[in-house]
Amino acid sequence: MHAADIYTCKDASGKQLVSDRPISSCIDREQKVLSNSAVVKKVVPPSYTAQEAAAIEARKKHKPSKKLLKRKHANAALSYWHNATPTAPHTKKHATRQRKKYSRASKQAMHACRPLLLNAKP
Repeated sequence: MHAADIYTCKDASGKQLVSDRPISSCIDREQKVLSNSAVVKKVVPPSYTAQEAAAIEARKKHKPSKKLLKRKHANAALSYWHNATPTAPHTKKHATRQRKKYSRASKQAMHACRPLLLNAKP
């Protein structure tokens, strides 16, 4: 921490607080660290209680990642493809349509979850 750092946050009543060190009354909300030219250098996240931190961690563990969902749908499509009879052209077309359908469904599911993930409160 440099002497030139400026910590700023809004308290519970909406009043802007400024200090040269982390503000103890704003420990439960984010604080911005500004340079001496008022440029935001970083944002210090709120400090969570042990119970809040455990709840956040539990949500992260139960939330499937985008990569995992894509892999799951791709594997389902490949499984379908391998179980299909490769000699019949109409079967290959159907398998290709299924793969695209799974891919679209995965993208739609991720798109639908995005606002929920971005607006999730810790």
